[in-house]
Amino acid sequence: MEAQEARAAAWLVLPDGTRYAGAQAILAALDRATGLGCGQALYRAGPVAGLADRVYDWVARHRGRLPGIRPALEWDPPWTP
Repeated sequence: MEAQEARAAAWLVLPDGTRYAGAQAILAALDRATGLGCGQALYRAGPVAGLADRVYDWVARHRGRLPGIRPALEWDPPWTP
């Protein structure tokens, strides 16, 4: 994964090498954190994926205006491939 890819979207990389980006990464991470599998199942159900991707893109474009801890939003970790 290149640094530009990592900055463009949230990523989840599983131990087996499976990669998820954007909304699918968020849903997959939530599934694993909660032990549920409904996020990925819903994402695979056609229209939900499109809606989830649009919401993710909107949040990504407006993240500087959303409430949160600014240092965490501005943090740019060093990139080592």
